[in-house]
Amino acid sequence: MSKEERVKKVIASISENLTELAEILLSSNSASPVDDNKRKRPKDPNAPKMPLSKFLFFSNSIREKVDQENPEATFTEKSKIFGAKWRELTEEQKKPFTEQADKAKEIYLREKAAYEKEHPEFAQHSEKKVKREMANKKTPLSTKIADTAASPSSSSDSSSDSSSDSDSESSSASDSDSSSSDDSD
Repeated sequence: MSKEERVKKVIASISENLTELAEILLSSNSASPVDDNKRKRPKDPNAPKMPLSKFLFFSNSIREKVDQENPEATFTEKSKIFGAKWRELTEEQKKPFTEQADKAKEIYLREKAAYEKEHPEFAQHSEKKVKREMANKKTPLSTKIADTAASPSSSSDSSSDSSSDSDSESSSASDSDSSSSDDSD
């Protein structure tokens, strides 16, 4: 077989393999579980909407005034104005907007709970999200403690023995200190 024939044969083989690879990657039946978890879930248009923040309640309350005072301002410029005015407010001045936001959040949470009862497929997603957020909040120390408690190994047994030995040594040292203080009286 000549060199040209071998090159053609290898190229044909590579193109067949690439075609097969493309079919595997594009087929919906072969999606791995990892792909399913990363895939964005469809949003339900009937799901309750997230509540406005206290800043957005404030922004909406002064929007017309800012639009009248600055008719040529771009969206970005108006946003900067809203932010500057918000920072100028005292906590007492922010209080009505905070109360509005708190009420909106309570309503949202009630609606969300009712919605999730009716649509458990969306509730499952939010439960996973909460669990994932809680897992991210773990401190390294608590993770280490949980790992050693969950899987006792010979190395952790020996380390716990050495720590108990050092504890007993420190307690005996404190005992000797207290006994020596009794002697000095």
